[in-house]
This record gives sequence, C-alpha cells and structure tokens, in this order.
Amino acid sequence: MLSLLRVGFKNYNPDKKAYSNAMSYNLNHATEKTATGYAINYENFRVSKGVPNPVSTYTFQVDEETGTFTITWEYDANTALQYDISSSNCRLLLYNPDECAFTNESMNPLTHKTQTATLTRQQTVGNYHVYVFFYKTDGSDECTDSKYLGTFEW
Repeated sequence: MLSLLRVGFKNYNPDKKAYSNAMSYNLNHATEKTATGYAINYENFRVSKGVPNPVSTYTFQVDEETGTFTITWEYDANTALQYDISSSNCRLLLYNPDECAFTNESMNPLTHKTQTATLTRQQTVGNYHVYVFFYKTDGSDECTDSKYLGTFEW
C-alpha cells in the first residue's frame, strides 16, 4: 500500500512527504475510538487525496475461475473536463486488514471505464476493501480523491 500512498498523497501538502500526508489525513478522518482502543473506518480511509473523483456509478465482479477482479464504471464527464483528468490512469487497491493487498499492474485511463486486477490465492482469506483513484502521468502526479467502493470475499 505504501507505493500507492506515495503517489496518492504526493501533492496533498507539498511541504511534507507523501507518507506523512497520508498518515495525518487518515489519523484525523479514518480512525474511531472504540471501547477497546481505536479502529479504522474503511469508508473514510483514503489512498489518495486530490481533485474530486469523477466515478458516479460502478460495479465490480470477482471471477474465481480466472482469479481476476474487474471493475466497470461511469463517470461525470463535466468533472473530468473541469479537472483535465480524462486521460488519468486507474489505480486500484484491494485491501485485506490482515496485511494482504492487491493492485492493478496495467492502468487503463478513466475513459476506458473498466479495469482488471489479478488475484492470487494466498493464506489470507476474507473480506477485501476496494478503493479506486486516478492519477495523471504527465509528470504532475495529480490525483483524484480515492473512492471507497465496498468489499468482496476472496
């Protein structure tokens, strides 16, 4: 996850390192006090922070036979145009709290409206939290906010 946080929070506060930005943001917005300590609120957790995420609707599916996770989406074209992010690349994070994560190797642009990630069977079985964001590859490393999409069982 660290490599995604470095990309996703690089520009959030340019005076700080991306990891510090990510920790600061998530400690302030994605942790909750519980009776036994603190817990992460995965819906409020962010992998990236930037311009608004244009994804308006989405579906995802896991194909156990091929070991793939596929997401398809529709997006707000006005938001994409306003922030010049139509050609921004998709980044996925599929995260299990027991420290197992998957991400996509190929990165399709926002306008492609679909992205696939390869899953492998590992010792960790359970729920995976799904996050998506888009980032520019023009050297600016500008990102959208990550969007929490829910969970799936693997």
